[in-house]
Amino acid sequence: MANTTCSRCGETFHLRITSEEAINELKMKEINNEVLCLGCYKSLNELDVVQVIAINPNVPGAEIGDKGAVLSILNSNNGNKGYEVECVLQDGSNKWEGAFERQQLKWLQSANASST
Repeated sequence: MANTTCSRCGETFHLRITSEEAINELKMKEINNEVLCLGCYKSLNELDVVQVIAINPNVPGAEIGDKGAVLSILNSNNGNKGYEVECVLQDGSNKWEGAFERQQLKWLQSANASST
């Protein structure tokens, strides 16, 4: 069994390796710090539940570990995407809302189980 660590969020996860070529490719990605878990790799969609994994100084109040929902996907002129995310507290009030880059967010498989 092969285990590795996500270069973005630090999660350790199992890999299913099916060939010698895949092993060599994984080794190169690990050297270049490019191995991503499902949560950091998966494309985000509107209404997906995500977790903040990197501080965004443009979103006051957002903390690492906060969970929120993707409200919209923002496209820039240079082809990069941004994600408008809202964090709502248990009482229904808004903790924060703001735009994040993909590398600042992790898709949460357990919270999105019904949408997979």
